[in-house]
Amino acid sequence: LTSAATWSQARKWNREALATGVRPRIFVNSLSDIFDPEVPTEWRRKAFDVFWENQACDFLLVTKRPELAYELIMEAGYRERWSAVNNPANIWIGVTCENQARAN
Repeated sequence: LTSAATWSQARKWNREALATGVRPRIFVNSLSDIFDPEVPTEWRRKAFDVFWENQACDFLLVTKRPELAYELIMEAGYRERWSAVNNPANIWIGVTCENQARAN
């Protein structure tokens, strides 16, 4: 799980982006998966709160579990802010696949 010091970095990057007009791209959880069902909902909620509060930053989330993403976003309390056709522009979700069969 992420330390409070790491969360505060996003606020710093957001202030810098607002001052300079340069949007940072932040690769979140490079060694884990925010959409792993074993990630505590409360932690996921805190992460999405950070993403939502820092709109001048782009957050890249990569998952092997795209089929779980929407359900887990809703579970984290983002039903009012996120829909299948309307999602925050500063949150980018990518998918990794280990082979063609999984991609299919």
